[in-house]
Amino acid sequence: MGEDRISNLPVDLLHHILSLVPAKCAMSICILSKRWKYVSNSIPTLDFRKWKTQKYFSEEGKMETKSFKNFLDTVLFLHEKPSIQKFCLDLDEDFDESQVSRWISNIIKRKVEEFYLQMIYSRTFCIIPLSFFTCDSLTLLDLRCNEDGVGKFIIPKNPNTVYFPKLQILRFQSLQFLDEITSTRKFFSNCPILEELSLTYCEMFARLCIANPTLKHLAITHCRLLESTVEIYAPNLLTISYIAKPAEDYLLSRFPSLVEANIKFDIEDFSEYDHPMEVFVKIFEKLSSAKLLRIRADSFLVLRESDIQFNDSLTFSNFIHLEVDYLLHYDRFDSLDLIRTFFKFLQRLPNLESILFTQSVKITCLEDDDCWSLDPRCSPPHLKVIKFKIFEGKSMELNVIKLFLKYVRFLESVTIVASLRLSEDHLEQNSVMKQLLIFPKPPNCVVKFLTSSKDT
Repeated sequence: MGEDRISNLPVDLLHHILSLVPAKCAMSICILSKRWKYVSNSIPTLDFRKWKTQKYFSEEGKMETKSFKNFLDTVLFLHEKPSIQKFCLDLDEDFDESQVSRWISNIIKRKVEEFYLQMIYSRTFCIIPLSFFTCDSLTLLDLRCNEDGVGKFIIPKNPNTVYFPKLQILRFQSLQFLDEITSTRKFFSNCPILEELSLTYCEMFARLCIANPTLKHLAITHCRLLESTVEIYAPNLLTISYIAKPAEDYLLSRFPSLVEANIKFDIEDFSEYDHPMEVFVKIFEKLSSAKLLRIRADSFLVLRESDIQFNDSLTFSNFIHLEVDYLLHYDRFDSLDLIRTFFKFLQRLPNLESILFTQSVKITCLEDDDCWSLDPRCSPPHLKVIKFKIFEGKSMELNVIKLFLKYVRFLESVTIVASLRLSEDHLEQNSVMKQLLIFPKPPNCVVKFLTSSKDT
């Protein structure tokens, strides 16, 4: 037999190798030898994600969960290392809350640094044990429920002490604070070196308070905040992403270090909001230091509701790059007013250098010059680059491009990336390019037409 070189490697190197495979596989090597049994019982990374092989909600799935719970009990009982670098666990609805709480307490005692816990297709609620709120070793905490289920993680009312001195990254999905007014402020402010916070599908019925001077990256995605007040104090924030329906109100500090803002309101009915324009202005006044703005057409619908206030109050001198999603036709709005409002918005960005349309432009746009009270002298003087992605070649898209070429007089480059459908239709491509060639354009402007493929 050949020499067993792997077993003779240093323990730290063996731990690193085993950390690259699921913990269930790593533990199975303990049958090889006494050396491997020692190594497997001291692995600093325990990753129990994607262990489920049977269908959820089936009898086979229930049996597999029961077997796995016994296996995990055994692993944690035999594990000899006093500290755990990373612990990851997927749960389903067949897990018992008391058992999960016991595992969490066990892991916390091992001075865990990175903790990932996910409930998949779960219809249960998991209350985080009180012992969790003083874990002084955590650097990363990731708690999430799969959005396909109705389960939630629950932060109980008024935990006596909340303090995470080493926590740098915090991600919550489908989490609810039972006492929002005091708990959110206490929770987020008692993470003295927190740099990244992500909230997804969380429910806040009264107040979301984020006060942390070290926070650099904040993402609020599809959270239920319609009747809530969102309060944010984060003077060192570099990036902010807000993709959700607008909250009832916002209390925001200034963000002087902000580089990137991603604001995409999901607005279906303006009757839900008493003062949509005031909310919009309040947010964008605080984001005015950002260099990159990502926005979607819903925001321009808000602007359209109050043109007079928009013209008088909003000017953003720092925005250099603009990305626009879903500039498309809404049946309940006059699309001509929408595109006109968009151009008025551009006139409020005096230092804008580039625009990227990330989706196909699907909005009715007329060619009649009388329909546009647009003066080329008011176009952004630094706007030189525009790019259209997923271009379908429709007349409405061509009219929008024609409008840019005519009224933005300092353009240097317009790049058009054809959709997969158009890229495969050579006859339609030729027709589109012929039309692009005859459009009037600034003297130094180059129009580029590119095709795409499934690999690009």
